Amino acid sequence: MKTKMSLSRAWPLANKIQMELEPACERIEKAGSVRRASPKDDIEDIEFVIIPRLCPELPAQISLFDEPPTMVSALDLLLEKMVRDKENFRRGDKSGPLIKSFLIQFDEDGSELGLELWITTPEKWAEITVAIATVVTALIVCITQLVSLTAAIAHLISGPSNKPMTGLV
Repeated sequence: MKTKMSLSRAWPLANKIQMELEPACERIEKAGSVRRASPKDDIEDIEFVIIPRLCPELPAQISLFDEPPTMVSALDLLLEKMVRDKENFRRGDKSGPLIKSFLIQFDEDGSELGLELWITTPEKWAEITVAIATVVTALIVCITQLVSLTAAIAHLISGPSNKPMTGLV
């Protein structure tokens, strides 16, 4: 059951995950609500932007769809091991080349927190970090506009005298 967690609980968990993933990464940085570290936010997902460490010594993965072979990353190997070995760590619904998601059980009652890993390259690092920030900013703008619109509708319904209109559904 996916749930939310306070920042004071999520921050140490994010640090622990980051330390566990670091050996498999060229670069790893917190993203999303944990990175923004707003104490009034409840955390739904711990997000990282990652440049995985490649394993050129391992055979490349061959695609069935005429795509060029891709090198195996140390990150993929580590994540497979974590899914296999940890009872509280399982795959989420995203498992592509650019984003991978997992669920981490953090309480005995089965409460889970999402973990999202945004995979990139050194050349695309700035693009993905800006893209994540832009999506969050766009959501904040939409929510602000929705709140303003709701207030305007409430004002219209209550009428100019601020007395509620009767006879409405």
